[in-house]
Amino acid sequence: MIRAEFKWHSIADGQLTATEINKARFEIRAAKQKSLKKYIFTTIPTDGKLHDQAEATASEYLTNFYLT
Repeated sequence: MIRAEFKWHSIADGQLTATEINKARFEIRAAKQKSLKKYIFTTIPTDGKLHDQAEATASEYLTNFYLT
């Protein structure tokens, strides 16, 4: 999340190219995946209703705070 906040100003201000934005986006996704595998592998099931609910909540959070 901190990485997303760090990059957000540059993205919103139009300082980054589409390629740079795409690279930043995938860096954030990779960091998220790494954290999930390292710290939450037993807390959130890799499949099932709880996983879907957690993804929906995280997606809603990102949409509300970073994509509006």
